Amino acid sequence: MNLLRTDLQTALQNLHVGVQESADNLRDLAEFIDDDDVAALFSSLADARDSLSDGLADAIRDAGDLPAAPNSEKEAGEHLIHRIRALFSADQTVSLISQCLEAEEHLHQVLTDCDALNPEAPYPHWREKVSAHLDESRAQLEQCLKKHGG
Repeated sequence: MNLLRTDLQTALQNLHVGVQESADNLRDLAEFIDDDDVAALFSSLADARDSLSDGLADAIRDAGDLPAAPNSEKEAGEHLIHRIRALFSADQTVSLISQCLEAEEHLHQVLTDCDALNPEAPYPHWREKVSAHLDESRAQLEQCLKKHGG
């Protein structure tokens, strides 16, 4: 393992950690929310992100690096903030769905930041997979938000 990462390794690592953080956040919100249908949607999205994360971890290993893990203390703080925001909102379900949509934008920004590194293959393959998943999940979350009056 080198001390300095290549652009490819850096892009894959950043994307991997972003996807993992997103899956962890969705799973936490699924456990917290009272609405079973929304909890099922959050869990389904988290499972799909876990699959993407596993593939990205393999790509990182193939690129000669070891996959990083998200900062658990940072995640715990973010989970607490999400819960507090939801508790003080007029509609907890709408608040949590809206927070998930905000998190989708953050993950999209991670993709944009990774693109700036202009990494070589296999990054474009993974970028396309994550981007397609984000488009699909954003559509599902927006539909869910409309259903709940948000």
